[in-house]
Amino acid sequence: MNIAITQTDPALEAIAEVNRLDAESCQVSMRLADIVDDIRWSTGSLRPFGLIDWRGHCIGRQEVERLRDQLLSEPDADPEKIEAEYLDAKARERAEEIAAREWDEAHGLTDMRRQEEALLSDYRKAFERLTRTVPTTPAGAIALLGFLKKNLTDEMFDEQHYKMLDNLEAAISRWRLAL
Repeated sequence: MNIAITQTDPALEAIAEVNRLDAESCQVSMRLADIVDDIRWSTGSLRPFGLIDWRGHCIGRQEVERLRDQLLSEPDADPEKIEAEYLDAKARERAEEIAAREWDEAHGLTDMRRQEEALLSDYRKAFERLTRTVPTTPAGAIALLGFLKKNLTDEMFDEQHYKMLDNLEAAISRWRLAL
């Protein structure tokens, strides 16, 4: 009696989830961008970007903290001046974010923007899970290699990609020892 054993590889499931969320979030983001463009062209109203200028850098979110850290690490840094500039930059950033939310609300886009943010959050979580996933089959390892190859051409190589490569190395090493 031949019994076929099928093993589900967690890497295959994790990749499928990342790809699904990526496609969904891209679809919502593109639809939202089209609507924002239509509003801009029909009304002349521009949505605030949520970015600010600080010392010639157009930045937002984590970039504000990174620039502060960079400025503080310079040999001739003036910590009091940098901290005052940082607090001003954060206040301007918050004002931009509030203006963007108000713009979305005024144009009926709040629900769609929340949907986009939720999908992006889910995507980031799924991607982080993928970085911790070790393939259990050759098919899973091959799929993870294909995922990395695709992403290496689409975006810069970062720490999460290195974690995936470490997981592939661990999986392949275990299979080698089992032979």
